[in-house]
Amino acid sequence: MNENYQAGSEIFFEPPVRKDGKYYRSLARERLKGSFWKFLLTLLILTACAALICGGVFWGMMALMSFAQRVGAAFALVLVAMAVAVALLSLLLAPALVGVSRAFLRTVDGEPISVSDLRSGFGMRFGSTFLTGVLVAAVIPVALVLLAIGSLLAETALASASPLILLGALMFLLGVALLIWFAIRMAFVFQIRAEYPQLGALDSIRNSIALTKAGGKRLLALSLSFIGWYALAALVTVLTSGIGIFAFCPVIVYHQAALTLFYHDISQRDKADEVEFPSLDPEDYDPDQAAW
Repeated sequence: MNENYQAGSEIFFEPPVRKDGKYYRSLARERLKGSFWKFLLTLLILTACAALICGGVFWGMMALMSFAQRVGAAFALVLVAMAVAVALLSLLLAPALVGVSRAFLRTVDGEPISVSDLRSGFGMRFGSTFLTGVLVAAVIPVALVLLAIGSLLAETALASASPLILLGALMFLLGVALLIWFAIRMAFVFQIRAEYPQLGALDSIRNSIALTKAGGKRLLALSLSFIGWYALAALVTVLTSGIGIFAFCPVIVYHQAALTLFYHDISQRDKADEVEFPSLDPEDYDPDQAAW
């Protein structure tokens, strides 16, 4: 029997909820009540740790490049330095992001979060989590190299009126496109690891790719709906000569909560088996219930 029909009453139809950016932002604000400051403090600590690691890696690379110029092996040593940087960041950030993702999932489910949730990524299957972080982070240096080479070629060609400016612009745009594509495809890797730690690194990545193939456009639209908040944080940072860079942290917490709610819907967590990852076939869920 149609669930929209009740005996002895008029037939009624409940229109599907339009799950657009406004819907997820509103729901994110509601679910973050009572736990927003915990997430903000955690993010500030992670940002400080990441900044210390990146600062150490940067000065280490400067010293390494200076040494490399003397021994004539600059390129090889820079690659080694990038590999070390990726490993160090993955060692800390990958399990931390798994713990934060677990806490966000509990918040979405309306459950209280605890310190044990935040540190859960450093527990079971730490090796798989670390490998996941390495694989996810490995593409970032590639994109940055494309951006750097593209910018350098364009700048040099512009100064000399060389046709290489087109090649430089193409490489720069390729680097930007790679970063955007990769950010979308890897959006749910750590949520998947938080819920299904028994999965290996490659399976976690594969499932994130499958999920974002089904909802990549809606995911991009959701992220773009936060552009005003990021622009405001950027303005605060500029007006305070960089001191206000921490204005990005509340926006990131807000954005991540909305992304977790989107993951909850697209992965059908409410229908998922306790052990097995839920179906990733987009035909298995009702597109009208997630219409934009």
